[in-house]
Amino acid sequence: MPAILRAESVCFQYPGREVFRELNLALEEGEVVGLIGPNSSGKTTLLKILDGILKPDRGRVFLGEKEVRKLSRSEIARTIAVVPQGMEVPFSFTAGEIVLMGRAPYLGRFAWEKKKDLDIVREGMALTGVLDLEKRLFFELSQGEKQRVLMARALAQEPKIILLDEPTSHLDINHQVELNELIRRLNEDRKMTVLNISHDLNLAAEYSCRIVLLHRGTIFAAGSPAEVLTEENIRRVYETTVLVERNPLSGAPRVVPIGRSKEYQGRPRGTVHVICGAGSGIDSVRRLLLRGYGVSLGVLNVGDTDQKMGKTLGLTVALEEP
Repeated sequence: MPAILRAESVCFQYPGREVFRELNLALEEGEVVGLIGPNSSGKTTLLKILDGILKPDRGRVFLGEKEVRKLSRSEIARTIAVVPQGMEVPFSFTAGEIVLMGRAPYLGRFAWEKKKDLDIVREGMALTGVLDLEKRLFFELSQGEKQRVLMARALAQEPKIILLDEPTSHLDINHQVELNELIRRLNEDRKMTVLNISHDLNLAAEYSCRIVLLHRGTIFAAGSPAEVLTEENIRRVYETTVLVERNPLSGAPRVVPIGRSKEYQGRPRGTVHVICGAGSGIDSVRRLLLRGYGVSLGVLNVGDTDQKMGKTLGLTVALEEP
């Protein structure tokens, strides 16, 4: 099946930090893809690049056969809708007015909404369970209510592709399931293509056709949930130990965290001496302490960043004058 949205050899960096190097990703029409990865792995940045908000330093993004950077915002918005993690609204807009903004790509500069636009807005609000909030001010809503309003706004755009940035992060378990079931229904009924960022690996496993795992600027693994969500992949990328089972009802992988105390129970814990300097030992020391090891440092210069860290944590530090 042809790719409806694809990134080719994308490189991107923020000042002083590389995010992507030669990243390639293709979304096929009508698939639901879960995008996972540790914090700061670039998930939200990738969504912004695919939507044309951020421009890659190198490489190109295509919407169908057209390069995204050559399209207007209205052209993009008629095909791609984005549900962000949150949105601050400085003015007193109602929830209904926020959702109505989703019709902007279809209206002229000074055009008024027609009955069709209002019907589409109300349908989106009904599907996301926020129709009763239509007259409420957006800033008065709870985080979960705001998230569902933003989902309704995305539906009002009538997109072919929807990019979701942790849409269930502020929702209780009931609304998490309802929203994912809605996404599944939209995918099945309207053949909508979905890219869904999630920190919940189990929800991603249940509701994704394919999972993409980001790590250190590249795609570490991509494939079916069973292919990607393995104990080894999670250990290497998230640097934690889990048990991966199979959901007895759906057959999807189910990730069970193993607490540090259980993982290391019964093992002798000695002291690890870390040779470091200029802040290079901070991450290693943190991980060792979390695992219950004793830590000593050195040899370090007096005033070194790692020496200050060791002093703060009460560690034994071998010192020398600069």
